[in-house]
Amino acid sequence: MKTLKWFGIIAVVAVAAFLIGTAVSSAFAQGGGPWGNWGRWPAPGRWNFYSYWHEMEQSRDGKYWGNSFAVPDAPVIPKDRWICVEFMLKENTPGQPDGEQAFWIDGKLLGHWKGINWRKTGQLRANALTLESYITDRWTKNPTNVVFFDNVVIARRYIGPAGK
Repeated sequence: MKTLKWFGIIAVVAVAAFLIGTAVSSAFAQGGGPWGNWGRWPAPGRWNFYSYWHEMEQSRDGKYWGNSFAVPDAPVIPKDRWICVEFMLKENTPGQPDGEQAFWIDGKLLGHWKGINWRKTGQLRANALTLESYITDRWTKNPTNVVFFDNVVIARRYIGPAGK
């Protein structure tokens, strides 16, 4: 199974660009990646899934950093092996809370959330997939951090890990 190793961020984005940390009214995005829980978990951390959209809650610092969709039993992310990471996004009917998102790791569903009002207008559509690596010195002091992405697939239905 070759899909992803030492994961950074994968995001489904519904606009060309927007500023993280500011209120979002004309975009939505979902993402996921390692979270070290402020150094409480060993690097690279556990899986954390989050989304940005016009109804997300503001952070305590007054900014918008996306809302986390917690997975209490998220595993510690293993190093030095390929991991299959899958996202599902269902756009909502504009203005209605009927959107969805789901996340799988190595074929195991870790979360499925329904009732999300991603967008207010039909002109806003999921139109991009970004593969990124976001690493800070808060969870690793390694001078070199390597992330591999392989076998990237965009589909209209669940596929599952390669070879299964």
